[in-house]
Amino acid sequence: MLAPYGSFFFVLEGKGIKLWTKDGQDGRYDTPYEALKKNFTNLDWDYMMDRKHGELYLDVGISFNPTGQFVGLWRLDALKASFQKGGFRKGVTHHTNTLGRYGGIQAEMLLANARSSQICFRSAYQLCYEAIRPNNNQPRCISDRDAYHLTDGYLKECQWMHEIYSGGASKRAYGCRDEYRMSGQAALKVLPYLKEQAEAFMKSKPILWIPSNIWFGLMDGRLEGLRHAQKSLKAHKPLNYGIQTSILCHLLRSLTSTPIVMDAHLRQSLQKKIIKEDNAQIHKLMGANIKGHPKSLAPQNPTTISLDWPIGPQPSWKDVVQMIQDNPQLLMRPWVYNPIWDPGDLDVGMLFIQFTREFWLQLGGAQTTNEFMDAIMINPRICDDLQEAMSCWSLDRVNEWIISIKFQACSAGLEGDKPGRPHLSFVQRRTTFFPDKDSTPPQSSKWKIYWTEGYIAHYHKMCSELPEPQLQHLHNRLDILFANLQCLPDSNKPTAKSPGSTGPWHLERTASR
Repeated sequence: MLAPYGSFFFVLEGKGIKLWTKDGQDGRYDTPYEALKKNFTNLDWDYMMDRKHGELYLDVGISFNPTGQFVGLWRLDALKASFQKGGFRKGVTHHTNTLGRYGGIQAEMLLANARSSQICFRSAYQLCYEAIRPNNNQPRCISDRDAYHLTDGYLKECQWMHEIYSGGASKRAYGCRDEYRMSGQAALKVLPYLKEQAEAFMKSKPILWIPSNIWFGLMDGRLEGLRHAQKSLKAHKPLNYGIQTSILCHLLRSLTSTPIVMDAHLRQSLQKKIIKEDNAQIHKLMGANIKGHPKSLAPQNPTTISLDWPIGPQPSWKDVVQMIQDNPQLLMRPWVYNPIWDPGDLDVGMLFIQFTREFWLQLGGAQTTNEFMDAIMINPRICDDLQEAMSCWSLDRVNEWIISIKFQACSAGLEGDKPGRPHLSFVQRRTTFFPDKDSTPPQSSKWKIYWTEGYIAHYHKMCSELPEPQLQHLHNRLDILFANLQCLPDSNKPTAKSPGSTGPWHLERTASR
């Protein structure tokens, strides 16, 4: 095949030059080919067009653009009929956003037809992909591992796509494109009749036109649904979490392209049946911490629990720590509100409610589950009475509302040997969350907002106005509330020399390995 070219040959590919030849540059030139020659004078087009020197291939494309803010989608039934009639092979079908009836087709011409028509390839696609595709025309891919760990990279990529779909893209027009790769000589013959042939093809109504805001609203809604599904999976960690993550990422990538399925576990799940449990290879692909992904244990009926369940009547502190980390619901009693805890003082109750509300609302969407987002949609204030506020610190509620959480056992009040420094009880930790009014406010911490205009500022104002006996009553009633909580954030008290924890919640940044 290379013999006609002698000792060496050149292959030149011109990309991104269609705008230089579009319709003869709006009348400046007689034909698109004339515009091509005038705009790219460094190439000897007449020499390349002469078949004595080789074969010149040109892509001749037709754009079908709307007159308003619409997005065009090729109807696959119409495209397949056209490709078949034109003598093309079956080719590759690209389904737009996994839609069964709309998308694009790329196919080579059957050899026998290519010799007579001098057309070797055809590609029909939609231009709406340009809204999200970067200048190098390479699709941006969210990695399965980033989604698995819900990294900042994954969240930022989703946010970037959301801003495009909900922003300028919904106010622009995107049509469809039909391109033919043919010899230069054939292109010169085709160009004079191209518009007439395109108009005839449009009579078959091969394109579905959708208002841009409707189409990109659909894309944005699907993006949000997939993101929420990933957050929910991260929170519950099913045994096939890695496989389900790959499926969600495949659907996410399908928003902007037709992804090639490379991983065997994803191919099997898409073609046959979803695998029930991740294996070692999937854990390795996802960079999973196997120790941090235990099999779930169903809580047993308390009436049937023996003294040996779940870790015996006299467990070691090491066993307690491990159980609290892995399955705290098996060791902790269900939290039940007792009306005797009510301080009988509206100011004390409202202060604790304000503390709970502001702490939870400081968490962002990256840390909280869909259930939490649903809860604040129903009640943006989160809690309206003391029982609701205290339940926000129960094991079940914390587990339900935070995506990825690590529980730590507190040894305060427990008998037996416990290595390390003794832990502060929740009553002793009360002063971390309600610091003394004479303490120095932190200058560079997320705590600062609480001191300036939040619940701590309100608390300090109350302390300044109350006589000593009432102030002691306030602290005693707060201590009763803290003594009956199941969970608290692992926060350090801010001081004049140290801001304590960088924020009220101890958040760990997750990174892909």
